[in-house]
Amino acid sequence: MEARLKEDILPEAEHYRVAIMVIHETEDGQIFDAWEHVNSDSAQTPLEVFKCLEDDGFPIKYVRVPVTDGKAPKSSDFNTLTVNIASVSKDTAFVFNCQVKAFTH
Repeated sequence: MEARLKEDILPEAEHYRVAIMVIHETEDGQIFDAWEHVNSDSAQTPLEVFKCLEDDGFPIKYVRVPVTDGKAPKSSDFNTLTVNIASVSKDTAFVFNCQVKAFTH
């Protein structure tokens, strides 16, 4: 899904002088939009970001568990999370991301 979004973004950016409109949210919840300049190097999917970090030597693992926004996760989603969380040491950091917010633990 992220790769498809990137494929859609790049032609749109070319159409609008190498920029796309991005919605931003301030820490106090204010919403504003702004043009952001992008190209094939600067527009990265989450997987591409993790691969760059891995290539730089960070001990990192990317697991994508797609859950439809506004719907309850399936039991298989919990199984995937449980297996991945249980298979690492207790001092491992996790990053969970959704469409609305990102949070870490």
